[in-house]
Amino acid sequence: MLVRCPAHLAFAVPPDSANPLPDFVPDEQWRSPSFLASSDDKSEKDKTQDVDLNARTAQEFRLALVLLHEKSLGVSSPWAPYLNHLPVRYDLLSSWSDNELDALRDCDLAEKARAQREENISAFECVAACPENFSCSKLTYDEITWGLDTVRSRSFLGEYPETPDANTPHPKYPSGNLKGDADTSGPKTKTPATFVLPLLDAFNHLSHRRGATKLVFEKASNSFSLKAESCYHLGDEATISYGTRTNAELLLRFGFCVFESIDETVSLPGCMDELEWLMPGSARERDLYQEGLHHAVRDAKLDCVGRANANLLWALRVLLASDEDYDAVGGAKGFRVAFPSGLDGRDVKGSGAQLAAEASLALACAREFDNLGGGTSLAEDETQLEAASVVLREVESECALCQFDENAAGYEGAGDSYGPTDQPTDTNYGDQNSCDPDLFTKCVDSGDEGDDLNYLRRLVMALEFRVGRKRILAAAMSRYSPLKEALTRSGQELYASGMEGGDYDEKVG
Repeated sequence: MLVRCPAHLAFAVPPDSANPLPDFVPDEQWRSPSFLASSDDKSEKDKTQDVDLNARTAQEFRLALVLLHEKSLGVSSPWAPYLNHLPVRYDLLSSWSDNELDALRDCDLAEKARAQREENISAFECVAACPENFSCSKLTYDEITWGLDTVRSRSFLGEYPETPDANTPHPKYPSGNLKGDADTSGPKTKTPATFVLPLLDAFNHLSHRRGATKLVFEKASNSFSLKAESCYHLGDEATISYGTRTNAELLLRFGFCVFESIDETVSLPGCMDELEWLMPGSARERDLYQEGLHHAVRDAKLDCVGRANANLLWALRVLLASDEDYDAVGGAKGFRVAFPSGLDGRDVKGSGAQLAAEASLALACAREFDNLGGGTSLAEDETQLEAASVVLREVESECALCQFDENAAGYEGAGDSYGPTDQPTDTNYGDQNSCDPDLFTKCVDSGDEGDDLNYLRRLVMALEFRVGRKRILAAAMSRYSPLKEALTRSGQELYASGMEGGDYDEKVG
């Protein structure tokens, strides 16, 4: 056991709880915040998604209000030491400018970031419209954003008991593992509760596949504990998994990305084009849906090394096989296993479908690569990333010499956080660790686009995001474009084996 947080110290709001802050926020805004998404004129599926989204959004809004209420109490709050430890500001994508979002080269992610920004605005308008006799009406936009960002980036999800014991100072928690906020593995509950756990939320993220520690609730001690599954030595960093998440999700939710992450995936929406060739009502359409392969196409993606899911390749073989091959191998089930490709498989029934599937994948990768391109090649992005990283390290080194004012500094971004520093007692500290006002201004993040440190961090994150995805796509294009290599290799071997004076292109063709 590395760290333990007693349950009574946790911030937690049970689903559908009564308003615990009747002087701070009106009951109607606590029960049903006015900014939640409307389900009017939507399909049943979209309405269900809205219900789930609204439940999560409402939970986060309520917990943000609880945090802001405690913060308004100042030193009289029992959580004051924890609240003072939190960053003054978070660098989630909602605070990025439109130009900075464009540098990510991901339209879907940029749209979600802007939606997050609109949610902040709507939440502020919601509390600002409350009657003046409620304290929440005096909250500023920055305070509302701080509360929501704290919950977004530091919370966990877990089951809350249906009938908590009202006689205890804090409701009892169910035993078992508590899932990280971004973790979608394991069984889902109908109404998960949102928790903020002091100190336990300060650990950095590491993929669970690389040995991050686990957070569990211990019924016997009524506490949340961080437990290591391997030995730690002095100086080792203890980490926790925020869930198996892509960099897009990490950036949106937590404000950082992991370069060359083993959990990164790249979606391939271009594969959906192949579904358009299906003849409605045909046996092939029936077989595809019966095997559930349409899901593999709609959710097409590559893993961190550029490999496509086996079901995606199976689905593409079924979609792109000729009628002759489809009948010859016995329909959809006959395409479950990969076929030889290149000249080695030219006489094998089904090999044409294999080549077509790989060519389709390579084309979808090329389209996605072009979307990420923005006029720059992978090599150019890699060079720019290396240069920006060097400059960022230099600026951070310079900023380490500055003395930070505890009210001016406070930033949590892609890695290190800057906050209050103790005044040194060494009399020789002197001028070598001081900095001029211009450098101090450059080092302290105000959240503005013009900040040197702020801008550099965001630029490096955007480049890491782009380069990582481009490398995956490049690896996939190399993996799934074998025909040209196979033809060239076989042609060279044939030519060298004794085709005197023959036309190389004609012989291979």
